[in-house]
Amino acid sequence: DYTTVAYSHTGTELWAMRYNNPARNYYDYGYSVTSDDAGCVVTHGRSYQQYQEYATVKYCEDVLCPEVTARASGPYNLECNGPNTSFVVDGSRSCDPNDEPLTYSWVTDCQGGRFDGSTSATTTLTMTGPPPCPVNCDTTLTVANPQGVSDSDVADVMVEDTTDPWWDYFPPNYTWECDSVQGPVTVTASDVCDADVPVFFNERISCGNCDANYTIFRDWDASDDCGNAIANTQTITIQDTQAPVIHNASDENKFCLWSPNHEFYCWTMADFPVVATDNCEANYTQQCETGEPDITWWIDQVLSDQPDNGTGDGNTVDDIRVSENGNWFCVRAERDGSILYGRHYQVWMRAADDCNNTTESTLMGNIYIPHDSSEHDQCLNADQGK
Repeated sequence: DYTTVAYSHTGTELWAMRYNNPARNYYDYGYSVTSDDAGCVVTHGRSYQQYQEYATVKYCEDVLCPEVTARASGPYNLECNGPNTSFVVDGSRSCDPNDEPLTYSWVTDCQGGRFDGSTSATTTLTMTGPPPCPVNCDTTLTVANPQGVSDSDVADVMVEDTTDPWWDYFPPNYTWECDSVQGPVTVTASDVCDADVPVFFNERISCGNCDANYTIFRDWDASDDCGNAIANTQTITIQDTQAPVIHNASDENKFCLWSPNHEFYCWTMADFPVVATDNCEANYTQQCETGEPDITWWIDQVLSDQPDNGTGDGNTVDDIRVSENGNWFCVRAERDGSILYGRHYQVWMRAADDCNNTTESTLMGNIYIPHDSSEHDQCLNADQGK
């Protein structure tokens, strides 16, 4: 024979049922046990008579309820569904052996626990939390028949929070010009169970190949009361793509030479100072500032409005010499005597910022060789040289 024994979730024996083939007292073997949606227990096995036969036995409430029995249908293992977690507790499988009507009474020690109807067979229990994480508590069902015979069943309740918070808004990655850097936005997070999720912020900077090229990493992380956490980083690329602006460009005569003695006269960058500004000049991050000058300039080229060895200027060539590093240049004091407006050497310069954004070649002024002595009052004396 084989026996089916039922226990409560706490290990208390509820009933035991023995199966013996009614046709023949021979070997019976049980192989498996299951239950159906109606709460009946179904066993499967074999019964040996003349041949082996399958034996399926179903035990339902009329057999399984030898006395008044409370069934709270626990345990209840739940995921938190809000600051207040609600779920249905079911005592409908409680029974009376004589099918007498039962009264129901639910109580709980769950924090903030309250029932929609504590005297119903099935009702909704609402409780607070987590935290703590998880919440462990009990709910107890007591049933009684009209004769006052009663029974109680305790169901375990566990409510967990395993769901991460989420960002209400998280800023995208950006690429900004160095003079358009914006501060961090306010980032908030929400959670199913935690009404107030704290958010923590940290900013990191990685320097690039020049003072105004760098990367900002803005980190936010948030954690709910049960330690479920999220963390994300916004990456902001800062760049300097604009060249400086030269403010004192000029096509005026800054110097003149007399007499046209075919000698060289030289000037340095200091004789043609550049006044320039840069959009990133005041927008470096201190962490990446090297302390070098923000703007540098140099002599780019010197041009002439007369040929190198033109008519009537003496038989010379190579009238202009510019140093390789652009720090100085020399021009020859000569002009074509047949041209009344004299000769102009045009001095062109460039400026660059720390990120090597470079201006176009810019005219900063002329060196003038007059046609005749009537115009040389303000000129450098060629005899003094320079």
